[in-house]
Parts: sequence; structure tokens; C-alpha cells
Amino acid sequence: MLMQLLLVASAVAAFVVGYAVADFQLMLLVYAGGVVLTALVTVPNWPFFNRHPLKWLEAAEADRHPRPPQPPASATGELSWKAYLLYEELKIVWHALRKVAKHQGRHLAPSIHALL
Repeated sequence: MLMQLLLVASAVAAFVVGYAVADFQLMLLVYAGGVVLTALVTVPNWPFFNRHPLKWLEAAEADRHPRPPQPPASATGELSWKAYLLYEELKIVWHALRKVAKHQGRHLAPSIHALL
């Protein structure tokens, strides 16, 4: 965000200076100066960039936490992945409904059972 803001500001400043003086070379120099200034501000590892660092898991700690379920091999694309997650959520709801119905001594409607 900071980089984009500085580049746009230097482009606007370069255009205004180049238009006012009617010098294309000066416009390019002003823009090049803006690019160098942007690089000096954004490339180094300044302390204010690390005010809220991310905490990464150690390798041993990451092994203890399983990854989320992977989509089946037939699922391709984001829509298929979302459909797979929806299917998994529906299975969880279905099992919860079956547990409640069994506890109450009822049977779920066959039409609901046919959905899953």
C-alpha cells in the first residue's frame, strides 16, 4: 500500500513538473527520483514494518497440528472446493440431526435421508 501510494504521488508530481516546465527529460528524472525514494522507503527492513510480526510455528509444533482436509482428487477449481466443503458441513449437520432424532426416539424423513 505504501509503495503504491509513493509511486502514484511521484508520477503525479513528475507529470505536474514536466507539464509546467515543458521538459520531458525533467519529468522522467523526477519520476526516477520518486522510484528511488520509494525503493529506499519500502525495501529495507525498517523497524516500523515489524511492529506486528507474524508468529510462525516451529517444524515440530507444525507436525503436531494436522492440516485441514484436502479436497478429493476429482475436485478441481475453487467452485469444486467450496462444494466439497459444503458437502462436509452437510454431513456434520446430518449426523447431528440423526443423533438428536435417535435421542428423541424418532426417525428422520426418508426424503431428508435421500438428500445425503
